[in-house]
Amino acid sequence: MALEKLFIISAIGVRLLENVFAVPVEELFDTPGIVAEDIVDDGGSILLPLGTQLSWLEKRAGQIIDRLKQSGIKAVLVRREKGLTTEELRELLAQAKLPVRTIGKKLAGGVVDAIGKVYRSIASGQGREELLSPLLAYGKTLSREIGRNPSILFSLLKVRERDEYTFIHSLNVSLVAGSLAGSIRPGNDPFLEQIVTAALLHDLGKAHIAPAILNKPERLTEEEFDQIRRHPEAGERLARQAGIIEPAILQAIRWHHEKWEGTGYPDRLRAEVIPLPARITAVADVFDALTAERAYKGAMPPREALSLIIEASGVHFDPAVSGHLLRSMGLFPPGTIVELSDDSLAVVVSLTRGDLMRPTVLVQLDGRGKPLQDIRLIDLRRSPHFIRKALSHLGKAAV
Repeated sequence: MALEKLFIISAIGVRLLENVFAVPVEELFDTPGIVAEDIVDDGGSILLPLGTQLSWLEKRAGQIIDRLKQSGIKAVLVRREKGLTTEELRELLAQAKLPVRTIGKKLAGGVVDAIGKVYRSIASGQGREELLSPLLAYGKTLSREIGRNPSILFSLLKVRERDEYTFIHSLNVSLVAGSLAGSIRPGNDPFLEQIVTAALLHDLGKAHIAPAILNKPERLTEEEFDQIRRHPEAGERLARQAGIIEPAILQAIRWHHEKWEGTGYPDRLRAEVIPLPARITAVADVFDALTAERAYKGAMPPREALSLIIEASGVHFDPAVSGHLLRSMGLFPPGTIVELSDDSLAVVVSLTRGDLMRPTVLVQLDGRGKPLQDIRLIDLRRSPHFIRKALSHLGKAAV
């Protein structure tokens, strides 16, 4: 199969590893980087472990800097990251004759704006049928974009402002859910469109929940969490009031928080009793939630999020749907920084279905740690080299 199979490129761009520097403690969080050695105090306690992404700790930067100073540590060895934007990566891959197709910025922005308008209108007491018309139209457009490449084609956006999380999350979930739908039922365009549209609307019930609760960094009270638990039913009710009658869409909205073993909400359905659209949306919903940065948590690298979902298969998720996510992304999702068997460092840029271990990588540093001047794309299926280990992921956002 050709190399056009999968390109997942973060909207915030790609960062590639470069060199190691001794960074003064005061400047530790000024530039993204990765801790290059264990930082220990005089008693042998590890303050910062090797491989820590500093971006994960930004919310505790002041506390960490103070602790390092108190331990007499003046500098930390950090592997800095070299910036490479999405456009630059697209140009590199185009030069290598590899087609790169992503959801365009204009389309993504239009979808996010439309979702935001719907939520704000509902919050203000409106719920007319025409309110959802733009989102239904975007569902058709997105499904066509995803359907053009059955091996998955999507771009996940980074949340810049906390108040926009629900809107961008809804778009991201629709893209992941659509890719899963295309994998589970290839060639079924009506099903793909229904799943994409359902995922755009899956959190509709949150329009009535105060942003202060949705974005609360502290633990929710039981009363607040009860509001969260009621959003699937509220969302289904709002969708029906707006004229939505497609069963797949209503099923995904109401039951995307049900769990495979029967402990979810609102109806404690289990296993195959949970409709397939809801099982697909559940996997997509949690994958994006894990890989997004929120007020109360950092972003998890996609590889770790994928691992957690696989581990929860048969308990939280439908094992078959989780398996399709694994086959879609591979063991090293695009954006994963890897060390190859010749000691070079590369970033995974694409994979071919059916081969989870051997993606296509863009090599940035050779085996001696020197940056390469020319494009070096390696299809590991056709190379004697292999991935020795995954080091980290390119960004704080989703893939």
